[in-house]
Amino acid sequence: MALQEGTGGKLKILLSAYACEPQKGSEPGVGWHWANELAKMGHKVCVLTRRNNRAAIEATLTLSAPQNLSFIYHDLPDWLMPLKKIAGTHLYYSIWQRTALKSARRQHLVEQFDCAHHITFGSWRQTTHLHKLGIPLLVGPIGGAEMATLPLVRSLPLSAQISEGIRYFINLFGLLNPMLRWALRGARVISKTRDTQRWLAQIGVTSEVSLEIGVDTAAMVPIGGRDRTGPLRLIFVGRLLGWKGVLLAIRAVAQARAAGTEVTLVIVGEGKLRSHCERLVASLGAETFISLVGAKAQKEVFAMLSSHDVMLFPSMHDSSGNVVLEAFGHGLPVICLELGGPATLVDAEVGIVVSTSAKSASEVISELAAAINRLASDHQLLDVLSEAARQRALDSSWAAAVGRVYAAPAMFKA
Repeated sequence: MALQEGTGGKLKILLSAYACEPQKGSEPGVGWHWANELAKMGHKVCVLTRRNNRAAIEATLTLSAPQNLSFIYHDLPDWLMPLKKIAGTHLYYSIWQRTALKSARRQHLVEQFDCAHHITFGSWRQTTHLHKLGIPLLVGPIGGAEMATLPLVRSLPLSAQISEGIRYFINLFGLLNPMLRWALRGARVISKTRDTQRWLAQIGVTSEVSLEIGVDTAAMVPIGGRDRTGPLRLIFVGRLLGWKGVLLAIRAVAQARAAGTEVTLVIVGEGKLRSHCERLVASLGAETFISLVGAKAQKEVFAMLSSHDVMLFPSMHDSSGNVVLEAFGHGLPVICLELGGPATLVDAEVGIVVSTSAKSASEVISELAAAINRLASDHQLLDVLSEAARQRALDSSWAAAVGRVYAAPAMFKA
C-alpha cells in the first residue's frame, strides 16, 4: 500500500502509545517524547493513549500546546478496571489494544491518517491491531527477545529462575501466533536490538535495528569536574528484579571491596527482590558500603546521578536501557554486560562492557569486580570516560532517535 503524504511532505500520523506521560522515564517517557518530536518535525500527530494519562498530559499541554499534536483517550469500561490488578498488566494491555481499534477507526474517518505507528508498549510479543485500518503501519522500535545466558539465570533465586523460564516459553509460543505474524509482516518493523531482529526473522519478519530512547539535551546542565577523592561512588538504578542484575552488582562490589578497593554502591529502586538484596548485603557484611534507598522520582534520581562516579548496570536482557543514557547525560561511565540494549550503547569510549559468553556467573562477577577496581585506581581514565559519556548523551537526543526512523528514504512498505 503506497503512502500518501500530507501537505509539504508532512504526514498525518496516528501514534498508538498506551504508555505516554510527561516527566516519566521508561515506556511512558518513550511515548511522550516520540509524540512531541514527531510534532516538532512538522507532522500532524494524533496520539491514542490511556485515559489515566490524560491529567498529566493536559497539565503539560497548557504550558505549551503544539497545534499539530492532539490526543484521544481510550480505556476499558470501569467495571473491567480490576482486571489489571487481578490478571496483570499484560492481559489488560492486550484487551486494550483490541478495543482501541474502534477509537482508531472513528478518528481515522475524521482525520484520514496517512499512516499509523505503534510505539508503546515496545514488545514484539504483544503488538497492535492498527494494521486493520488499511493504511501503512510502522511498528517499533520493539524488543523483548533478548535473553540472559543460562549460567546467569541459574545464579538467580528460584522464583526469578521460574520467571525467566516462563518468559522464554512465552517468546517461543509467540512465534506460533498467526495474528502476530499478520500484524508484523505487512508493516515496517524496527527492532531495538539484533537479538530481536534475529528472533523476528524466524517468522519471516524483516526488521531494521534502531533504539527508541534518547536524552532531553535541552534540559542538560553543565557538569563541572568531579571530586575524585574518597571511594569510587557507584550507583545502580532499576527495578529490583533478578534479570536486572542487582544481585550481580552487590556481589561484584563486595568482591572489589574485599580486594582492597575503596568503593560504595547506592541501589535506587524497588521490586520483588528487595528483601533478598537486604539479606545478601547483610550476609556479605556490606552494610557500611552498600545501601538500598528505594524508588525515587526522576528529579531525585538525576540529582543522585550528579553526585556519583559510575553507573553499575549489569542487566541481563534490557531491550533498551534508558538509565544508561541518563547516566551518560550526567557524565557517568557505565559498567554493563554484553547483553541487550545496554551493550549497544556502551563501548570502550564510555564505559566497560563485560563479556558473558561461555562464562559462569562467578566469572562474570569477577570481571565486574575487575572493572570496578580498574576505574577506582585510574582517575585519569575515569575522567576521559566521563567526558566521552557526556558527549555521547549530547549526540543521543530524542530528535536523533526519531529522526533515524522517519528520515529513512523508504518510510513504509508499499
